[in-house]
Formats: sequence, C-alpha cells, structure tokens
Amino acid sequence: MTPMTTTSESRSEPNRREAIGGAAAGLLALLAGFKSAHAEGKTLKVGLIMPNYDQLRWRNADQAFFEKEAAKLGMQVLAQSSNANEALQASQVENMLTQGIDVLVLTPVNANAATGLVRKAKAANVPVINYNFLINNADVVCFLGRDATEMGEKIAKAAVEAHPKGNYIIAAGEESTSVARETRQGFLNVLKPHLDSGAIKIVSDQFNKNWSTDTARAQVENALTKNNNDIAVALCGNDGTAYGAIQSLSEKSCSGQSSKEDHDGSGVEEGLR
Repeated sequence: MTPMTTTSESRSEPNRREAIGGAAAGLLALLAGFKSAHAEGKTLKVGLIMPNYDQLRWRNADQAFFEKEAAKLGMQVLAQSSNANEALQASQVENMLTQGIDVLVLTPVNANAATGLVRKAKAANVPVINYNFLINNADVVCFLGRDATEMGEKIAKAAVEAHPKGNYIIAAGEESTSVARETRQGFLNVLKPHLDSGAIKIVSDQFNKNWSTDTARAQVENALTKNNNDIAVALCGNDGTAYGAIQSLSEKSCSGQSSKEDHDGSGVEEGLR
C-alpha cells in the first residue's frame, strides 16, 4: 500500500462553520420578522426539528446556536431530534402543531416524505421554514442552506492537492437529500479531468441511507479488500460517513496512511487521533 498522510476536512473547516453560521443567522433574521409581525406581548413559539443527533453538528452547532440567539430575541424554542426516523418525525410535527407552535423549522429525515408534513403544517396555518435539506415540491416559506456543490468542490480540491493520483472512494450521504446529491456532484466536478486522464480512479461510489456510519464502514471495508488496501482518499458526505471510513481504516491498521475528506468536519479530527 502506498504511504499516505492522514487528513480531515480541516482545510475546509472555516468555510463550513461560516456556512452553518450564515444559514442559522439567516434563519434567525427571518424569524425576527415573524416576531415583529406577531401579536404584541405574545411570545413567538418556534418548533425546531433536527434529523438526528448522531451527527454532532445538529445538536452542538445548528441547534445550540439557534437556541442561544433565539433566547436573546425572546422566542420560545421547542427542539427535538427525529433519530433518523421518518415515522418519529411525522409524530413530532403533529405534536408540535398540537402544542400551538407559530412557526416550524424543519430539517427532513426524508426529503420526499416531508412534503406531507409541510401540508399538515399549512393546514394548521403554521408556516414552515425548510432548513439545510431541501424538501421536494413543498410549499414552504423559504429554504435556507449552504451551497453543497461548492462545499463538495472545495473538499475534492483539497483531496486532489494532497493525492493527485490513486484510488478514490466516494461515500455519499442520504440520496433523498439535495445536500448529499449536490456534494457528490461537487466531488465529481473536480475529479472529472483527473478521472479522464486516468490519474485518479473511483473504485467505490455509493449513497448511504440516513448518512449511516455502518453502511459507510462496510463500503470502505469492501473497497479496501477488493483493492488490496490501496486507497488514496475517501471522500465522505458528512461526519457520519467519515466516522465509518475511519473505523474501517483503523480495523485495517491504516488510519495513519489514509486521507478522509468530509462535508461536516466536526469531530472528525478527534476520531483520527
């Protein structure tokens, strides 16, 4: 196996944090507008539903920032995680509507299934702000998220700079989400000329349902086995898939020789130490 250096998305980390912070700040600005239009003296009650807490960013970055800043604006936030479960998310939306929320901020577990949740909220006269993962064909107030294609391109550029030749893995995220599809497309945009020249070869490329660590670990393990551990880079859709890559590489005793690049980046470097 060719010796390689261990990296994470640290090169892209400032951009990642700026993107999350910018989207969250935009969300708060939008809610401030709702608050100003709300009945005087009444607290704006906001339902905030994250897709899961398995990925550190949802609790530690997005939700934490939102709750802190919303409190400064005098808003009441009801926050929950759906544990990557579509049925649970549907139940949470219904419960929040029953509790009388004024606005729903929703990051869907499944972008297709969530269309029905938006319809339920609208029927209850509750506007929905779609956050981070685009809900398909839904009547939402707006969509707030980062440019996933650009993020994917930046991650792939960093990988190619470190490893301009060799076998690559793409461990993408949940296919139903725009973020997973666009991040993967960003990877491919950068890799295309290197693929065409034969300098880089993609030996494994798949989406991983619910951004699963376990399926990503199995994907990387299979790629390592089929290619005699000769892998230069694993491009990962987020922290969850990156953790799976790290675990597989560690089991193969080559975590110090592999390059892992991911979309989120929070906690990945810690996993490499």
